[in-house]
Amino acid sequence: MAYLSWIDDESLINAVKKLATSVATGREKARKQFDRNVIDPFAAEFSMLLSNSDIPWKEFELHRQVDKSLTNAIGSFHQQILGSVHGWRDLNNNTLVDIVNDDRKIIAELKNKFNTLNASGTVTLYNTLSELVNHRGSMYNGYTAYYVTIIPKTPSGYNI
Repeated sequence: MAYLSWIDDESLINAVKKLATSVATGREKARKQFDRNVIDPFAAEFSMLLSNSDIPWKEFELHRQVDKSLTNAIGSFHQQILGSVHGWRDLNNNTLVDIVNDDRKIIAELKNKFNTLNASGTVTLYNTLSELVNHRGSMYNGYTAYYVTIIPKTPSGYNI
């Protein structure tokens, strides 16, 4: 029996492996290049105090950097998973949108969380999506565009 009914096991396993590899790579990069980035010792200290952590601040900062790699990898994971659903294609970050369904004439830009973009970034995204689906010369002319947030601000679903 399949792990999930809406995606084949091989695609799911490959996406999880890619996520794990990305995090491991991020961890190794953070260790090797730890002193390359300017570190805010105040933020590190306050984060440690507020989280009741007693580990050394360097380890805490390393964990924070690895966590950032994980957050970025999760965005790619969602794109790979949704792009593996029947009828959908993952465009692998090579274009202006993340996934496309040519049969249903839909394009989508995916963001992990509702607050990923600030106001000006959201306006830019909407303008880009509008141009893609409304410009006569666009390969997505006549498609419907979606800005998809995996984790919305409110837990209820919506289609606006």
